[in-house]
Amino acid sequence: MPDDFLNPYHFRPLSEGVASISDSGSLDIKDFRDEEFGFATATRDGHATYAPGTYSGRIVCKLTTKTPLVVGGRLHSGEKDKKAYNIIEPFLLEDRAAIPATSLKGMISSVLEAASNSAMRVLADTEVAVKIPIPGQRRSRKVSVGSVHELFRRAPGAIDAAESLPMSSERRRVTPAERMMGFVPVDADRSADPLPGLAGRLRFSNALLEGDHPFYDAPCQVRDSRFGNIPGGDIGFLPLRVLVDPKIKSTPMYYRPHGNAGETKESIAVGHSTPQGRKFYLHQTREIVSEPWRSRVQSAGKRQDMRSLAKPVRTDVVFWFHVDFDNLSRSELALLCFALRPTERFWHKLGHGKSIGLGSVQIDPVVHLEIERLDRYAFDNALDAPRATAYGRLADAPERYQRGAVASEKLKDVSPAKLAAEGLASRKDSVSVNALLRIGEGHDVNLPPVVPVAMEAKKLDQWISESEDAEDRTFEWFMNNDKAGSARQFLRPLDRARTLAHAALKPTPTGARRDKDKR
Repeated sequence: MPDDFLNPYHFRPLSEGVASISDSGSLDIKDFRDEEFGFATATRDGHATYAPGTYSGRIVCKLTTKTPLVVGGRLHSGEKDKKAYNIIEPFLLEDRAAIPATSLKGMISSVLEAASNSAMRVLADTEVAVKIPIPGQRRSRKVSVGSVHELFRRAPGAIDAAESLPMSSERRRVTPAERMMGFVPVDADRSADPLPGLAGRLRFSNALLEGDHPFYDAPCQVRDSRFGNIPGGDIGFLPLRVLVDPKIKSTPMYYRPHGNAGETKESIAVGHSTPQGRKFYLHQTREIVSEPWRSRVQSAGKRQDMRSLAKPVRTDVVFWFHVDFDNLSRSELALLCFALRPTERFWHKLGHGKSIGLGSVQIDPVVHLEIERLDRYAFDNALDAPRATAYGRLADAPERYQRGAVASEKLKDVSPAKLAAEGLASRKDSVSVNALLRIGEGHDVNLPPVVPVAMEAKKLDQWISESEDAEDRTFEWFMNNDKAGSARQFLRPLDRARTLAHAALKPTPTGARRDKDKR
């Protein structure tokens, strides 16, 4: 149907469990606890020595924005003034646009974890509570379902459920992503037998801007005295659409259906409900309206504290960053290269406003720099030895990456593209990886990802571009859907034979009363 749409996010299923114990898979927790860890045991996982037969070096990456990008450096809140926007000041280094290393690490870590069937290194264990209508009354009551970790741990049919949660003293293995990225146990301060933390073997740099003028150059149409305290004033600031806070209590989206029936607030329960999996955002490049992320609300008196003024980086702006790595096996290096660029058509999501069409980026691993430590110190004069040998488009990289590097064909066998292909080939039958690729490559799907919308008898593009309710009343689709009975819609899982189009949703009519809880 012409007005069908996709939910802005979908999930990589957890149906395959956690990687088994092997040299290229998970590490037995007993080996991690061993006092010889990093020496006689699991040599490459530690930091005591450079293990023979492993790789140490750097991958230099070019990052290109495919949609506008907002990476915040400082938030100026409206301070309880409901008519005042929040202002998101951009992240800058030496007064130039940049992307912090932590944002890049989080973005790549999520793909690396999903592709290797690793534990979710970050998953807050918050309470899940829903509001259930009281029969015959216009009130509802709050019912606690349990905690997020309980829902995952006791999900029906879950494989290795406890091993998929963040590291704790209950775990029995260290999954591949944790071996590479490191971890801090979540119960270190309360366990009777706490695990130590593990430093990662990957280090991300900040991404630095190539060229100049990354931002929009028009003054902000909203007047605000706070711009006087921001470098550059109001130039380039634009109003963003209301961001809907995704919640794990959103039963049509976050839980796997039971046959052809979606989970409901009344049925959600620990031991009965199965979370969909690990969330990823879709790419909104099929724009049904121009700049779908920009707020179109013009009415005076509207609550602006729900909106933000941000300074987006424009499309097709280039940044450069690098990933340093130590003691990686070939399979681990292939996994890293896969996470950076799974396929030619894969895009990542980064920064603020991912659900409204911001933050699509493409990464191009341009150069592999290999540090030959033994060869380097074998020179009669170590200061004359090249720091690294390089394979790839070294001349295309910024000059700072070319210093001390010597181009060589001997690294052709471990080029990022070749290793990424190896990583993909080893996972080609994985349900999880196939779902991940559908989401990351979904920028040419002929359905727009939008926040679920209730609308009048108009075309979807007309409703979104002309109606302020399309932005302000994002709760309404969920309210209508709750009352739809057997016609209730839900997010269909991305199993092996499923496509994004299979998960399409339909608008519902307008007219529901406001209820913030049902966003």
